[in-house]
Amino acid sequence: MKKFSKILELLFDSNVHLGHKTSKWNPKMAQYLLANYNNLHLIDLERTVPLIKRAISVLDHVYKNGNNVLVIGNTKENHIFISDMIKRERIYGVTGKWVGGSLTNWEPRNFSYTATNLEPPKLMILLNTNNNSTAIKEAQEKRIPIIAILDSDSDPKGITYPIPGNDDSPKAHYLYFKLIANTLDK
Repeated sequence: MKKFSKILELLFDSNVHLGHKTSKWNPKMAQYLLANYNNLHLIDLERTVPLIKRAISVLDHVYKNGNNVLVIGNTKENHIFISDMIKRERIYGVTGKWVGGSLTNWEPRNFSYTATNLEPPKLMILLNTNNNSTAIKEAQEKRIPIIAILDSDSDPKGITYPIPGNDDSPKAHYLYFKLIANTLDK
């Protein structure tokens, strides 16, 4: 129980629980929301913890089996984190606008990477789903499972491994990248 409360505290301190204004929400996210406070949705971190654990386990399995992973984060804050991620073998990164057809026509030149293995990814990690619908559709078409951060305004449709959490906060993104990096570096 102590370990669970430590994780909850870490998520809380990283603002993972803070969703969007209640006027800007997606009703499909209701199952992951705890309450609203001062017109903000609060994400249920007790639901988030087991979903993070499951997603990290999937990432660990895929990566340890020698498969490539694609990490997509289209914000300025994510650029630094993803630049660090792609220094690892078998990690592709996208920090700008998604180029349609990158997965369905497999164009490694559309990604940032230092990988020598140019096989398509076996797992996609999305740090914001709202501006990546084309990437989600392409991953589904290619049957690539998706781990995604889902904020209160996100659509969970098509996401294999949802992680309810704040998709805007730099503190939250730092935590997500730390969890990903720790998994890859095991």
